Amino acid sequence: MEPQPSAHADETELESAKKDLGDITSTWSSLNRLIEAAARTGRDWKLVDAVLQTITDFIREPLGNGPVPEQQLVGGDVCSTNSVTPAWKPRLEAVVDSFSDDEASRCLDVGLRHLRRLAQYGRICSFKVGKRRRYPMWQFADRTGLLPGVPVVVAAIPKNWSPETTHAFMTTPALGLVRGVEQLSPIEWLRAVGDPSMVVVQMQKQSGINAR
Repeated sequence: MEPQPSAHADETELESAKKDLGDITSTWSSLNRLIEAAARTGRDWKLVDAVLQTITDFIREPLGNGPVPEQQLVGGDVCSTNSVTPAWKPRLEAVVDSFSDDEASRCLDVGLRHLRRLAQYGRICSFKVGKRRRYPMWQFADRTGLLPGVPVVVAAIPKNWSPETTHAFMTTPALGLVRGVEQLSPIEWLRAVGDPSMVVVQMQKQSGINAR
């Protein structure tokens, strides 16, 4: 009898498939792996739908349109190509690391209508892929509610930041977020310290860098 894969192994497979999605030579095989891993880890079909929609948008986008503000990435890089390349990986990762409306409503233990109101009034972060809303996973505390200070952080997100910009900022250690000798990402800071004010300060600094 073959041993059953562990939940940890499934999560590792999901991460591996996500990282490979930016390479056009492995995108479709990685997508199949993503579908299988998503099913094993309890993710719903809307994740696969969102990834397919994102890849379709990449392929359709014409070359040579110049910088587009909502496509601006942390560090000043701009995506402008008509193929799925590593340059698109940040947006694909932001999509994979987000919940559908059903998943987010379960995390917060609220109905879909209440969830949409929270997003509408800026209490939680969301973005659209096609016609459907996605809810970044970074704002949730282990799928059981919001991290401390999330509404304050969400209110401070610059209007011209894309989902991938915000995802990169929230998951990358910041120089100004230090606890003891450890440099923390904004997510780790909110989880450990719970004070959103320093995260907002770092966000404002990063926004100034991207605007140059």
